[in-house]
Amino acid sequence: MSGKVLFIKLLFFSLLLSADAFAQTDSLVMDNGNYLVGEIKEMKQGIVQLKTKYSDGDFKIKWEKVKYLKTSQFFIVYLSKGVRYYGSLSSDPAHPENIIVHDFQAGSVSVKKLNVIYLKEADKSFLSRLSFDVSLGYSLAKANNNSQLTSKLNAGYLANTFSTNLSYSMNRTFQTIEDTIDSKTKRTEGNIGGKYFIGKSWFLTGSGNFLNSTEQKLKLRATIKVGAGNFLVNNHVQSLSVSGGAVWNIENYYEETGQSGKNSLEAYMGLEYVIFNMGDLEINTSLYGYPGLTEKRRFRSDFNFNLKYDFIADLFINLGFTYNFDNQPVAGASKFDYVFETTIGWEL
Repeated sequence: MSGKVLFIKLLFFSLLLSADAFAQTDSLVMDNGNYLVGEIKEMKQGIVQLKTKYSDGDFKIKWEKVKYLKTSQFFIVYLSKGVRYYGSLSSDPAHPENIIVHDFQAGSVSVKKLNVIYLKEADKSFLSRLSFDVSLGYSLAKANNNSQLTSKLNAGYLANTFSTNLSYSMNRTFQTIEDTIDSKTKRTEGNIGGKYFIGKSWFLTGSGNFLNSTEQKLKLRATIKVGAGNFLVNNHVQSLSVSGGAVWNIENYYEETGQSGKNSLEAYMGLEYVIFNMGDLEINTSLYGYPGLTEKRRFRSDFNFNLKYDFIADLFINLGFTYNFDNQPVAGASKFDYVFETTIGWEL
């Protein structure tokens, strides 16, 4: 179908949307000439999620297949080079490969459609910018009456200049001996952090991580981390970022070690990689190294791997692996600790 015919269809939709009966709707014209009217909820990983009144489930459409669009609501807009906007969207009639972002502060800005890597419906309320998911897992081995309980929670807040995140995970292993339930191992980890985007793919970052691990004899390890980073790759297929900075490490040990605790200063280098555009699969992995500054020859590292599969509506299955290493642990503790997790969860 010719571009002129598609443009006429777009104009036709624009006239429809101006009527009160179609208030608060978005329109999409596909590259094959088909058109859809509904509410764009989000675009991530190259997939547009469109809610319509005539379907029980949301439509999932490839972003690259969208020829024209027009929105009546506001979005947080992320570009591949780290630039962010907040406003409504419409295709550029003169240049169909471009999208005009009607930003509150920058005014109307024309950008390449394929440079838009993320859209999220958002108004000025707090809840519209909030994300949340929770998952649970349980396993039982009859042979030794051993069971394991795992729970995970993640929450995030997204603005046009910064993002924050909160996570919590708990792992408990129990064994029943003569009708008595004994807790064998405990591991609890929490993290709160954020990024402030400064353009051109650069960002400032800060976080606080809290870990309790019986395997490493840690009653509490608190690491306060500040640094800066850069997105080396950031598109519809994958995201790769590096960061570095300084860490203040605070450790308290269980009484059995005979030590109360210590504080130390460390440097850090980190690598985070996410691969998506794999249908309902998403892979997220990170590796951080912490060479000691005040403790010579000490080196710690953290590795995380998560595979998430969205299978029904807002339900998902998550497979996770976490590995922690410390070449100078407290006396009696293992140099490393690792956890495999399988959970089923729900996301907002």
